[in-house]
Amino acid sequence: MRSMTVDEKTTWFDTLVAIWRRIMSNKVVRAILWARWIITVTGFLVTVLWYAYLEGQDISENLTTDYKAVQVAQSELIDNSLGLQGNLLNSNIQFDLEAELGVLRSKAKMTIGALSGLRAPTDTIEQSKQEYRAALEQLIGVANRLERGEIENMALPLQNSLQNVGNTGGNFNDSVRDFQGGMWPQLIGSIF
Repeated sequence: MRSMTVDEKTTWFDTLVAIWRRIMSNKVVRAILWARWIITVTGFLVTVLWYAYLEGQDISENLTTDYKAVQVAQSELIDNSLGLQGNLLNSNIQFDLEAELGVLRSKAKMTIGALSGLRAPTDTIEQSKQEYRAALEQLIGVANRLERGEIENMALPLQNSLQNVGNTGGNFNDSVRDFQGGMWPQLIGSIF
């Protein structure tokens, strides 16, 4: 602001401020400043999204590696449980129930061990992992009761626990596949 006195003296600083105001009021300079801010904000957002993408890839690779171990344990458990069911349903086959139950328990424990090593990036996978673990623990409990000699009325609990393991295992597999199904779930998992 200029003073209204007649004997106004301008200093070198006043001259410098006047030049700076003229430069900053130029439309080209204003456009350059706006472009700089737009480029800066856009660059920041692109950088954050790029690192989230890289983190999502890393999470996906970890999940894939851990999930392969769970799948191996699951397939062995499924093979063993189907064999046990077939042996129990066929009255013409002689087999050692205690040995079969011991193998079933060890396969269930192996699956629980593989599940505990799985790094779950989302709450959905973690929840289905916990449900699957509870079903496996229930199966181990039924196998223990059978081995102790509680044979009467145990067909239904054994069938129910095997069915529960199958259902919760399928839900767990679905939740992992949903996460691995695209970049959007991976991005959400890596940010949140």
